[in-house]
Formats: sequence, structure tokens, C-alpha cells
Amino acid sequence: MEISFDYSLLRQRMKSHRYSIEALASKVGMDRSSLSLRLNNRREFTQEDMLRISKVLDIQLDDLVDYFFKNNVEKTSQK
Repeated sequence: MEISFDYSLLRQRMKSHRYSIEALASKVGMDRSSLSLRLNNRREFTQEDMLRISKVLDIQLDDLVDYFFKNNVEKTSQK
């Protein structure tokens, strides 16, 4: 079973700081497609990625878990 993370809080933070995927990627020295792949669980964020993004979005190091390591809860339908 593959682990998937929920980046909705990170996306909200991007929005509140008025960063599009393209703008944030540029600010942290990453391609837009690279950031998009990470936000969509197709690639993993590196420690360096997390630190650079946290600096730009003013995320405290103590809060990294909330933004980068929140497990995705799969939606299941009831029958």
C-alpha cells in the first residue's frame, strides 16, 4: 500500500499568501511541473523542498508535520 499525503493545508497557505503553483515553484527554484507532481502525490518532497517552501510561506519548522505529513484519508462509500 502506497502512502499518500494530504497537502490541502499547504495549498490553503499558498492561496493565503497569494502564490500560484507556478509562482511558488519559481520562488523556491523548482519547475512548475515538479511542484505540481509533489502536490499531487506523484513525487515526494525532499527535505530541502520543504525547508525552502516553509521559508517562503512563513511556516514554522514545528508545523512542518501539519503541512507535509498529514496522511490522506481515503473516502469510502457506504452500501
